[in-house]
Amino acid sequence: MIDFMIREKNLRIENDYTMQQVAEGTGLTVSAISRYESGKREPSASVLFMFCKFYGVTADYLLGLVDDPQGKNGEQK
Repeated sequence: MIDFMIREKNLRIENDYTMQQVAEGTGLTVSAISRYESGKREPSASVLFMFCKFYGVTADYLLGLVDDPQGKNGEQK
């Protein structure tokens, strides 16, 4: 889940979101966001869905399976 940890944090920083804003947008706590970003916790399918919806990206992107956040062009690794 290293890809998830890195990509979620990068999306947060690129969008100038604080952990508090991500927590509010996903319905998670700030401490949960921190644990996901540090790799201390792995997201369940429902949590992964919340992050995808919040950032507007595919699960394949967050999991590191494709490089295109929208999953277009079949850019699989």
